[in-house]
Amino acid sequence: MQYILVIFETKIDASFKNAQFHLEGFTPPYRLDRNMNGGGILLYIRNDIPSKEVKNITFDIEGFFVEINIRKKKWLLCCSYNPHHSMISNHLKEIEKNLHLVLSDYDNIICFGDFNTEPSDASMIEFCENFDFKHLIKEPTCFKNPNNPKRIDLMITNSPKILSKFFSY
Repeated sequence: MQYILVIFETKIDASFKNAQFHLEGFTPPYRLDRNMNGGGILLYIRNDIPSKEVKNITFDIEGFFVEINIRKKKWLLCCSYNPHHSMISNHLKEIEKNLHLVLSDYDNIICFGDFNTEPSDASMIEFCENFDFKHLIKEPTCFKNPNNPKRIDLMITNSPKILSKFFSY
């Protein structure tokens, strides 16, 4: 049973109406639009899961936070898109800054992202260590070079054991 669907690099803008993205069994998507040249995020939450966007956060990157509640557990979902590997350090610092603003309200955090960097990147290692995050995606996700696939689309969490009860990844 699927709970969440995240799509990155949607390449859509406000001219695309939510009705175009209706998925049976899911709430209207949380959206962060950019344009047809890249970027953009759609986040779908199964419609029986209470959710709300965390509004007191201002990102200087493509990203947003959404709170969900599953079986009396409150989760913070962070969705972000980093357009280029060279920007990863600043991208993660921006997420970290905003996580610190809301961290006391959440025990369980999941970050979904097209980070355009490998888990072995020094900035990513430091970010994960700061929050005790574990990587859940173990296989390559980007095959631009079939001879050297990359793992740049990541799902990281501070609650991997709890998460495995709810999600398949």
